Amino acid sequence: MLCIPNTSQFVSQVKSKLEECSRDFGEDSGIKWLGYFSNIWTSQNMDGALGLSFCFIDSNMVVITIAAALLKMNESHSAANVAAKLLDVCKERYGLDLQAVASSGGSDTANAARAVQTVLGINQTECTMHIVSLLLVYSIGMHKNYKTDKCVDKEGREIKT
Repeated sequence: MLCIPNTSQFVSQVKSKLEECSRDFGEDSGIKWLGYFSNIWTSQNMDGALGLSFCFIDSNMVVITIAAALLKMNESHSAANVAAKLLDVCKERYGLDLQAVASSGGSDTANAARAVQTVLGINQTECTMHIVSLLLVYSIGMHKNYKTDKCVDKEGREIKT
């Protein structure tokens, strides 16, 4: 039998995992770093939905991704509104100041996500699904690279092309 937690149980479980990870690293005042991914879309019945997940690495170097929120959001999907909603849900549910703890933010809606990250002052991370997809299509020759801004080696030094 599938048991789906209610909102308070869910929030409690997410907080517990965040606290556990924080303790793993000896951070006695709570989590100090976090990646997050968000997405906003409109359903077929025209309700807006905002999804949020937290991403971090635990002390065993295991990547943890937690679905943190799925909210109805029928107001404007502007960057300012999305940023405000993300800040509010992180503060209200998890006691997190997203701008203070987030090392990066991302979404699969790159232009809209960049706008939200600009409002929040957080680095933009491209959606990992799209990065993998690009690597695959370029490497097997399904797509041609028409522009290269710069190339770098594994130490980050620029390579002249």
